[in-house]
Amino acid sequence: MKKLNVGCGIKVFEGWDNLDMHDKNGANIIFNLDVVLNGGKFPIKDNEYDEVLCSHVLEDFPDPTPVMDDMIRILKPGGKLIIKVPNETCVWMSIYHKRGFASDAFYRYVESSNYNYNNRGIKVSYIKYNPLLGHSLIGGIFYNIAKLYYKIIPNILLKNTFMKYIFPNCEIEVCYKKGF
Repeated sequence: MKKLNVGCGIKVFEGWDNLDMHDKNGANIIFNLDVVLNGGKFPIKDNEYDEVLCSHVLEDFPDPTPVMDDMIRILKPGGKLIIKVPNETCVWMSIYHKRGFASDAFYRYVESSNYNYNNRGIKVSYIKYNPLLGHSLIGGIFYNIAKLYYKIIPNILLKNTFMKYIFPNCEIEVCYKKGF
């Protein structure tokens, strides 16, 4: 299986192609995603990868759809695209973030590309919420409570009620499958 880690930063994975704007952390594909935002493409052939991971990158762009579209282009039929982004409740934890995400946005991306129903040839395989990671004793306890909470409370309550502020689901993970 051929795998690509887009915007790898310091998370360079063994056995994967790792793409970043510089090679100081060990990326083997050097490419600035701003090229895609300005009408360019990844320096990669169509249908090249079985799996593409894009973790905590898309929130840095006002409109991430060109990058998402090009990741789909390089994905093989039957391949999966995994995207991790901060949820709308936690997006402003970094001064560099330009946008937050709600899970509904990922369904809308599939359903309406220039108002043509699913011309991207993908479907949502799953969407899950990940809680704020705890790096202290209190944070670790909170993290474990939040994980349990996410398993027993329906997603509709997690995203549409005040409960999203009590137990903020800081990360949304979506998996798209190409060609179905």
